[in-house]
Amino acid sequence: MDGCETISAIRPTPRSAGLPIVALTAEAMPGDREKAIARGANGHVPGPVDVDRLLTVACALLDPEGTEEEV
Repeated sequence: MDGCETISAIRPTPRSAGLPIVALTAEAMPGDREKAIARGANGHVPGPVDVDRLLTVACALLDPEGTEEEV
């Protein structure tokens, strides 16, 4: 099961439906972000993963009014 399949399995589960999901990719490929968001991810961080970028995206999801960062 890949990440997009995992997101699709998580989203219909009532207990996890509102869970913030950030898709991480090993290497950024064109369309990765759009594919992950279409499957239900709240954010996307392309690889190689930059820890500062990942933390920025996580903070934006956890406190959406505290930042203007696009996830």
